[in-house]
Amino acid sequence: MDGWEGVWGGEKVELYQYSRSNNITLDVFEAEVLDQHGTNWFEVCQFKNLLMLSSGDKACKALIHHL
Repeated sequence: MDGWEGVWGGEKVELYQYSRSNNITLDVFEAEVLDQHGTNWFEVCQFKNLLMLSSGDKACKALIHHL
């Protein structure tokens, strides 16, 4: 539905908003974190219909805590 890329809490993030939480294919994003595609993502998290990739370990905690 929508997305945003930037820096949050000193970490590079990509945030995706889906129309429904069951539209998220989490395993595709988890593969990104496992570096199967040559990326530098450290963490992936889902909160309701939002999915975040982060280069560190603090942005996902902040997403879940602040929403």
